[in-house]
Amino acid sequence: MVLEILESVPSTMDVARENVLLGRVVFDVRGRPNYEAVLAREQTAGRGQRGRVWYAPPGEAFCATYYFRRDRTDPQHVGEIALLAGVAVVEALRSLLCPLAPNTMAGAPEIRQVPPALCLGLKWPNDVTLNGKKLAGILIEMVKAPDGKWTALIGIGINLGQRAFPPEFAASATSLALEGALACDWQTLGLRIAEALHAEADRLCSRGFPALLQRWRAYDQTPGRRYETQIDGVTLQGIALGVNAVGALRLQLEDGREVAVTTATSVRES
Repeated sequence: MVLEILESVPSTMDVARENVLLGRVVFDVRGRPNYEAVLAREQTAGRGQRGRVWYAPPGEAFCATYYFRRDRTDPQHVGEIALLAGVAVVEALRSLLCPLAPNTMAGAPEIRQVPPALCLGLKWPNDVTLNGKKLAGILIEMVKAPDGKWTALIGIGINLGQRAFPPEFAASATSLALEGALACDWQTLGLRIAEALHAEADRLCSRGFPALLQRWRAYDQTPGRRYETQIDGVTLQGIALGVNAVGALRLQLEDGREVAVTTATSVRES
């Protein structure tokens, strides 16, 4: 596996998109690229979902965009790819932070049990949490390559060494350093995530989406959180109940109705 490592870029997502459009990244028959990802030591204009800024001080965050082209890689399956990527990031982190942690889930030997002091989880649709706070964000963008096929660009930002966050993030964000986790070599982490993405894609191909959803639910920290969505042009808020069989978010609205939505924004904790 080969990673493209850069010193400083505005956005690894923008670099990756240009690489695909100019034909610098090519895929073999299995969907494996010649370069797995773009990693940057510094990202000056990173972005998250819905245009939010991704706070990434130089040398303190993992910033990368992965090239993904496997079965069902098209705009209709972006939500599915996001769930797959979330599981892959958690598994990669667990393999580095808790390499000897035993499995306790019957019938799911790939899922590790993490010590309570390092409780990794997932929050719909694209966040990785550590001890209840946001540790990482995932952003999926689709681009059509010169060969006419879709490629998913999976942007991943992970807080590694931050000791403090701006006031608007302080209550909801954390880092490996703040939680007392062992130091994590970012290049090793980059390779582990690449391996995990391919492993999860192989499982999805062989076992189907229900198996992926089961793995995602094993880490789900979404229930009880407040989200905002739009229904028929009206902005509404509700409490998350989890995800349904197709990966949509189940919300209980303030008027008591339960709805399933595919687009919603978590309401930042104050």
